[in-house]
Amino acid sequence: MQNSSFTAVPFELGQVWQMADSRLEIGLVGRTLVHYRHFKEPTFRSPTQLSAKAALEKFLKKHNAILIKDTASCPPAGVLRFMRRAPSRASQPLTDN
Repeated sequence: MQNSSFTAVPFELGQVWQMADSRLEIGLVGRTLVHYRHFKEPTFRSPTQLSAKAALEKFLKKHNAILIKDTASCPPAGVLRFMRRAPSRASQPLTDN
């Protein structure tokens, strides 16, 4: 039997899983599907991918993934990036009428 460091942890927004030559960041988590980004070492951008929870869990087990960033210990990654503040009137140029 193969020794694996993968533990069955429910997927949550912001989790980061480390593998031998890449990392996987969990995005949105639905009832049966998970949005995630799989970053290989030399790249800094990766498209968002969609997979079933069972298939992603099987992939992480196969590659001996280790959970390095749990959402219980820190706020989710990228949540504040999508929140925008309304523009204030001070930032708009003044016009003389």
